[in-house]
Amino acid sequence: MPSSTSNSNHTFLGMSPLRQRWHLWLLLFATLFSGLMNFVFHGYPRHRGNFEWVSDKVYKDFRIEVENSELLPAYTSRTGHLDHSYYYIGQSDMLPHLKGAKLLFLGNSRIQFGINDRLLKPQMEAMGIPFHILAFGHGEKSEFSLRIMEKFNLKPETIIINANPGYFNPHLTERAEKVVEEGSGWYNKQSLWLTLFVAALHEINRFMPVDKKMIPKYWMSRSMVTGGWQFTESFHKNLKSLDFIPNDNCEPLNERYLRDLLNFKKRILKLNPNIKIICLQVPFPGSCSMRPNQVAKILGGTAFYYHPDEDKPMATIDGSHLTKKDQNRYTKALATYLRDNLK
Repeated sequence: MPSSTSNSNHTFLGMSPLRQRWHLWLLLFATLFSGLMNFVFHGYPRHRGNFEWVSDKVYKDFRIEVENSELLPAYTSRTGHLDHSYYYIGQSDMLPHLKGAKLLFLGNSRIQFGINDRLLKPQMEAMGIPFHILAFGHGEKSEFSLRIMEKFNLKPETIIINANPGYFNPHLTERAEKVVEEGSGWYNKQSLWLTLFVAALHEINRFMPVDKKMIPKYWMSRSMVTGGWQFTESFHKNLKSLDFIPNDNCEPLNERYLRDLLNFKKRILKLNPNIKIICLQVPFPGSCSMRPNQVAKILGGTAFYYHPDEDKPMATIDGSHLTKKDQNRYTKALATYLRDNLK
């Protein structure tokens, strides 16, 4: 990967720096300056403080990440979640990896923060099992992943599901509904705006001091190969860590949960009647260690447990998502389980 940002071959979302600059100035001189500035300086509502000041080295590292041809922007403090659209339209560079995966991870953002794809990838390659993380943020439910699997007729040999009962709710979030409704139109619009934002940011930083470059405080990229999120440090240093131990006692699954689980099972088995189902629950405060077994019994699968010792509690960055340290800890335990159970 190039270590300098001066290479004229750098592209972002398929657009060269020259085209980025041309589109940017066309936008500005077409009287859309105010709209662009509103986009740049009023980011996604959940964040306080949209930018941080960094050194030239950190800024160059950031540019390398956003210009990496194997990564797509998944989430920014400018836009919120973007990656729903890549999957629903079947982004051309990502789709072959999704279709070729023998193992799919399903779940929400806890899966993305709980599984280190870079740590897991060498072992899965050694086992000859390509995998892809088909999990989404924004509180997304299983319905969206099921629609993608059905749309592209995916037939993985194994699925690993983050078994929170609420995940199987057969409804789309507002973000998913918008993507489904607008399709490639939404993708094209968001891609253009984000490309212009990145171009504007680069233009601004050309005139900033070496020790005071500006980057978005929150930025995540998504691997087209594994589907895993790649995080900037801001996701870990700008949020408060919270230690916890998972609970052992689970409430019974109510009638609605059972109905949702059975509907999910019916649709999954229609794609592949011989599919292997593994249920887990990425730990978080309030999680229940025995929940995967409850769900696995309904789905006809097996369960993976991870319960840390009391003297070694796990930690989240925000009360819900694992820290990088515990992401690695959890991924190593899961990798051992997969090595012993996927033959």
